[in-house]
Amino acid sequence: MFRFADPYYLYFLLLIPLFTVIYLLNLYIRKRRLSTFGDPELVKSLSSDYSSRRKQVKFVLLMIFLGLMSIILARP
Repeated sequence: MFRFADPYYLYFLLLIPLFTVIYLLNLYIRKRRLSTFGDPELVKSLSSDYSSRRKQVKFVLLMIFLGLMSIILARP
């Protein structure tokens, strides 16, 4: 039988959907503010060094880390 020594650490897994919603809201608000700042194509060409993909990968890796750490702390 598969049991956890400290199953209450699994409640940290509930933070993943919460952080995802906060992250998506942040993206939406940032995009809205950027459109009020100026033409989106012009802003994109002016900030050519900015990589949104890097931020997305970082967020996904942090969520994977949070999930794995909560499972590790629960000690299966």
